[in-house]
Amino acid sequence: MSLSMSLPSGPAALADRPEADTAGSDASWRRWADAMPDICLWLDPHSGRIIDCNRAMFGTLGYTRSEVCGWPLHAFAEPRNLELAADTWQQLARGGVLCDADCTVRARNGFEFAISATSHPVTDVDGRVIAALVVWRDITERRKREQALRARKRQLKSLAYELVTADSREAARSGQRLQNDVVALLARAQTRMRQLGKPDGATLGEIEDLLSRATIVARAQAALLSAGDPSDDTLQSAIERLARAVTREGPLIARVEGELPPTLELPLPMRSVLMRVLQELVLNARRHAQARQLWIRLQLEDDRLAIAVGDDGVGFDVTRLPASTDADGGSGLYSAEARMQAIGGRLVLQSRPGRGTRAVATVPVVAEPPPSTLS
Repeated sequence: MSLSMSLPSGPAALADRPEADTAGSDASWRRWADAMPDICLWLDPHSGRIIDCNRAMFGTLGYTRSEVCGWPLHAFAEPRNLELAADTWQQLARGGVLCDADCTVRARNGFEFAISATSHPVTDVDGRVIAALVVWRDITERRKREQALRARKRQLKSLAYELVTADSREAARSGQRLQNDVVALLARAQTRMRQLGKPDGATLGEIEDLLSRATIVARAQAALLSAGDPSDDTLQSAIERLARAVTREGPLIARVEGELPPTLELPLPMRSVLMRVLQELVLNARRHAQARQLWIRLQLEDDRLAIAVGDDGVGFDVTRLPASTDADGGSGLYSAEARMQAIGGRLVLQSRPGRGTRAVATVPVVAEPPPSTLS
């Protein structure tokens, strides 16, 4: 895109011009430019120096036309921004085509302004480039709102991180209580039943079978709840224990594919949430998918850990996933997605009716530090 306007042409007339000269400019163009709220700057295409500007320069930055004439464009740059956005400033000085580039400028009074910069070459009636038009739009208030929004998001992420940390700790304690109380009572009941002898072999056998199955279920649930317990040597061992617990309970057969390096370390809250999400995926496969086989694939690539959970069950329509959950009928997958987001991870579901289900949970292993703890 090029703009055409009546400006003096020729390198000498532009480069050596000591101050703005409006005599050769079209009067209507000047009135239009001065009425614009955005700063308009015309640059010499050879030297990149300012040859003219509109009144918004004074209204925003406090400089007059005569003052800025002959200045290089980067004279307005805030020093830190000049280094961070060096390419943008160079492109603006060359008069290249640029659209909505962010930079920071300093006003006469020392205040800093966030600017959205756009530039285009200006041609005469013969198509020769005689100047570059640079337009600066003040976006200071918008940037402040964006910064406030980012700060709010960080605060919410920190709060979410605290919540999942507390939830994970409570889950581990619940698993330990289940292991200590319920499983111990069932084991004592089995022992007592054996001490009674066999007054009715069939009835006694049925009761002992029920107790045995209840013990298996209770042990499996305790193992699932405490899957993220820090007493595990590695994340690999925790996942393998999860698979063994599900297989032992039946009828689902779970297997783990892939090896994680023993040196892999995740922050405890991240590991706990990841294990809880895997637990939710496995329990959904067992309760709702009518699956017989389930696999957990582990893969570490660069700075991300990906754990895929797949089954050969009936599948479902992902677009019709229920928004509400309950103990048996709900999927709990919305909660799992929220947990993953809270630790900087992601959960992606893939499923079709009759084609099974595949879920991939990814978390960063080398990334920005976890959100700070709220006091």
